[in-house]
Amino acid sequence: MTQREIYLRQNIKDAEKAMKNAKQDKERLEKQIEELETKIKSYEKAIIQDQSVVVTVKYLIETIWNKYYPEWEGKAQGPTDDNYYEYLIADISCICNDVKFQLNETINDIADIIKKTYYGDEIMKHINWDKIRREAMVYRDFETALKDVKKGYELSGILHYSLNEYAISELARLHKASKHRAKIEQLLTDMNYHDEYCAFREKNYEEYIK
Repeated sequence: MTQREIYLRQNIKDAEKAMKNAKQDKERLEKQIEELETKIKSYEKAIIQDQSVVVTVKYLIETIWNKYYPEWEGKAQGPTDDNYYEYLIADISCICNDVKFQLNETINDIADIIKKTYYGDEIMKHINWDKIRREAMVYRDFETALKDVKKGYELSGILHYSLNEYAISELARLHKASKHRAKIEQLLTDMNYHDEYCAFREKNYEEYIK
């Protein structure tokens, strides 16, 4: 075998090896492209679903609120695409905290409304009903709630550091009756209700008791 033949045969082997590697690279690239196309489709599907969930939650916010407060004429700022779950949960808590509604019945009714929507199961995952119920129970019996804690500020987190007019009225009534005064003052201080704290300390209850 001549040197030239040896040289050419080696070139053939190298070319065949390169071609084999190229085919393998092509197969890998085709597989990567296929995987990326699958990911893109799944992302696009997720985007469409997320947008549909947002629309559903906004529908629920309006539907649930109007069911319990049909006379409402306020114009509160609606939810954005970033805070729609928080907005829904806040509305549910507000309704459940309203003592004119029976708690268990209200929770079951709202849950049924949510479940009947197409994305109801997904939306329900974002709602902590135990927290909502715990807060509502405090609203329904502030005296017992205060009795059950060592320090008034232990209720701050349960109440989300916010009190509505009814809650302030109940606290004023209890404070005036000399019930759990220290705990009420601790709660008001921790939640930054300093005007109410000062008024209660000075026994100025008329403005708050409804």
